[in-house]
Formats: sequence, structure tokens, C-alpha cells
Amino acid sequence: MANDIIQIGNKIEIRAAAKNAHTVVQTEQEVYVSQFLQWADINVASIAIPTYKGHLVPLRVDDVYELQFFTKGGLYRCRGKILKRTKTSNNLAVAEVKFVSALEKFQRRQYYRMNCIIPMTYSVLTEVQKELYQEKKKCLSLEQKLNIEKKLENQEMVFQKATILDISGGGMRFNSFIQQQSGDILLLQPALPEIVRKKIPFLFGRIISSQRIPNKEPVSFDNRVEFVEITSVEQEQIIMYIFKEERDKRKRESELK
Repeated sequence: MANDIIQIGNKIEIRAAAKNAHTVVQTEQEVYVSQFLQWADINVASIAIPTYKGHLVPLRVDDVYELQFFTKGGLYRCRGKILKRTKTSNNLAVAEVKFVSALEKFQRRQYYRMNCIIPMTYSVLTEVQKELYQEKKKCLSLEQKLNIEKKLENQEMVFQKATILDISGGGMRFNSFIQQQSGDILLLQPALPEIVRKKIPFLFGRIISSQRIPNKEPVSFDNRVEFVEITSVEQEQIIMYIFKEERDKRKRESELK
């Protein structure tokens, strides 16, 4: 039960989890910090409304947010829908949030994240397309590969251009001209050095968030992706590439001094 796990005073991180969460999408800060106050009902929690730059974040009623709880037993997350906003007798701004998904425990792995500017193309995958690309990755013979490529030619796939802004062994952040849906599975084809592309021709990623970048023309979106079904070899290749780029960068900087 959630009320056995989450206790008064637990820290909460809040981020947009739906397209109608306008407030978070339109600000520069993606994650807001709050605090669990009490259980208002079964699966309904009272939380402190977070602040941003000295102002209350106007969490909109009926908007859905992703909630991450820092408890004694570890990190837990779920989605919550804002039911109402109130103030306590001591003038504390409070929001009542109904849990609309199961509370799940998860392990957050940390990877070094490298800032970069790397061109990329990507496409949103259907389940059939994803299965074909999975088969292609496992192909051992040229005949099998050609057979799968023929099947892929019959699939209607639209590739979008994007620019990677940072990358790690666990995921990436990129800008695009198209807004994606949270949970979309993407085929990612970053323009990495040829030696890396030979070992990693493509990657699978899941959209965590896709938010419009304020005051930018043409209209652009900031996308955060976590890699899915990535092998340990592929992950190692990305990490090695990042370390090499960082070493080369430090070397160039030292030569300029």
C-alpha cells in the first residue's frame, strides 16, 4: 500500500507527464521539488505546492504529473492528477493529488552526461517496426539481413531531423521541430563517428518528456529520452566514445593555454 511507503516530510520531484500540463511546459525548469504533507484519502495525497523563482507553480486542476518520492525504502514513482488547490490555516499552499497509476519502485542509474551538438535522425516506431529492427540487430547472416530490410521497405516510416544536446550511457536530450508523446518508442540514428556507427547503427529510445522551448522560432521542442533494450556492449561503446571526446576536449584546451 502506498500509505505504508510514503511518509510525512518525504521529498517529491514533480515533472509534466501530459501535454495539458501547460505551466511546466512553458517554463525553463523541468523538475519541481515539493514535500509530502499527508494522506487526504485512499490514493489521494496532500502535497506542498512547489515554488519557482520565488513564485508558486500554478499546478492546474486536472493536469497529470509524474511524481517521484524519496522515501526511507528508496525511490518510488507514479502519476498523479491534480484534484484541487487550497491553503492551510497557516497560509501554506497545498495541492491534492490523486494517484492515477501504481506506485512503482525503481533504481536510478547515474551516468556521466556529455554536452554536445550532434545531428540525428529518428522515427517513431510501431510495434511491428520495432520487432523488425530487433530482428535486424540480431541477424547473423547477410541473407537474413536483406530479407528484413525488404520487409522494412514496405513499412511507412517518417524520419525527422534532430540535434542531440547531451548524451550519456543511459539516454540523451535532443531538440526537434516535432513534439513527441511521452512513452513513444523511437528508432535513433545519431551521426556518431564511423567507428562507433559500425557497432551501433541505431538505438531504441523511450520519450520521457517532450516540451516546447519558450520564445524560440521556429517552434522547437526539447526531448528527453532513455535508451531501452540497449546491450551492455552498445552502452560500453557510448561511454567509451564520451570519455574519448572529453579527453580530446581537455587536450585541446590545455594546448590553447
